[in-house]
Amino acid sequence: MLASWNETRHRIPWSQSVHGRTTACHAVRRGSLPLGTAKINNSMLTSLEYVRQDLQRTKKAIVALGCSFVQGAELVPPNVKIDKHYWKYSHTFVNRLCEVYFKKEYTPINFGQEAAGNFAAISRLHLHDIPWNSLEEIIVIFMPSGMQRFDIIRDDNDSVVGNEFKTLWPFVSDSQKGMFVEFSKLYEKTCYSEKFEVLNFILNFQNLKSWVKAHNAKMLIFPAFSKEYTREYFANCLNLNIFRDHRFQNRLEKVSKKTREFEHEFLLKQVPWEEFLVIDGSRTFFDLCYKNDPKYNPDLSMADVLRLRALANNDWIKPRGHPSELGHDLLAKKLFEIITAV
Repeated sequence: MLASWNETRHRIPWSQSVHGRTTACHAVRRGSLPLGTAKINNSMLTSLEYVRQDLQRTKKAIVALGCSFVQGAELVPPNVKIDKHYWKYSHTFVNRLCEVYFKKEYTPINFGQEAAGNFAAISRLHLHDIPWNSLEEIIVIFMPSGMQRFDIIRDDNDSVVGNEFKTLWPFVSDSQKGMFVEFSKLYEKTCYSEKFEVLNFILNFQNLKSWVKAHNAKMLIFPAFSKEYTREYFANCLNLNIFRDHRFQNRLEKVSKKTREFEHEFLLKQVPWEEFLVIDGSRTFFDLCYKNDPKYNPDLSMADVLRLRALANNDWIKPRGHPSELGHDLLAKKLFEIITAV
């Protein structure tokens, strides 16, 4: 069983410095610099050096896993003159949650990467030297992305946080060029189907469940934008029988009702459906923000909203569909209420 939210949380007093050194981030914490004006050398607020230093103070971490919705894509306004990376990460929901609502009680770790799939999001927990086993409390906020994304590890990134994986996509345009475009086309022809993406997610999720259990962590699940994270959708996809010809040129999908309950029930039980958050009636981060728009239509997906330009304004949704600063702060507030509820 995963750790309960009602377990006692240990509070660690604020120390003035870490190993006698004071960084710009710590100066912001003590109020000597206004939020948004600090300079840091690393391009991410969650630089590993900062994380390791701050964890010595807090002994507690909130880790956000996901794609651009976690990373904070489109958050930086054009007129920001300071370090744009710092500005972006300081306004993401995980940083707002730790810095504003929990008043620096937790160290925020933002493992979001634009375009990342679920394998990349989860695997980032294993790639960097963070003293997980020495922490008193870990909360993982997992924000599942589009299941069609297929991640491969990169050997040319020199362990840069946020650049560890390359994502393959089905249905790429013939006009696109490059090595990974050809790789994506092969992925589409030889592997991809709705059943494949569901099976891939279930297996990736077992990795996350094992990590959470091994580290006695707590986990919250709130999808970024995809409405397909339901037991019904997964059951329908697992119920498909996929056939391909020997040249992988054609794929036939058909439903076989005989296999649904007997062969796939075990797989469906591997996903804790009851633990997926529903916040103010919304099952995704996108919908939580989109609900604030006067033209809100619950039947529209993120792709529909962008394609139909069905937004009255951009106060909550940015031009490419990402949540705005208001959206990130709203989610941080709601997560705080969920985590602290008794």
